[in-house]
Amino acid sequence: MENIQLEWDRCLVQGFFKHQDTNMGHLCGHFVLCHGLTWNQFNALKRVPTFPHHNKITICRFICGYLPKIGNYLWGRTWNDRDKCLATINKSNITTKKEDAKAQIERAEVNKANKDFKNNVSLYGLRLQNNEKNSRRAWSVCK
Repeated sequence: MENIQLEWDRCLVQGFFKHQDTNMGHLCGHFVLCHGLTWNQFNALKRVPTFPHHNKITICRFICGYLPKIGNYLWGRTWNDRDKCLATINKSNITTKKEDAKAQIERAEVNKANKDFKNNVSLYGLRLQNNEKNSRRAWSVCK
């Protein structure tokens, strides 16, 4: 499995330097076919696309956007430094897997609180409008 991971990292680095406009879906499909892997085996690797929209973006965008430490490292290098880059990337544990469930739960709670607040504000405005229309002292009722 380590050899396959090294090959995938090599494929990412080569794509970053030479095939920047190729999308990740094409790169992943080509890699799986060339190495005779199943998609389950491929998804077990590190630094692979995890969401469907990852397959539609370019290799350079994927690395810089979803693997920013690797993108910053590769940005200052050239194609001639690829062996050094591969050794450094292979040592790292950087991945795109969803491991931080606690942060996701906290984000969901904040989103729910914001949604509840917006609902309460809109309901308060509706109540004020309703009170003005149905009040015995309102001009629209008394005229």
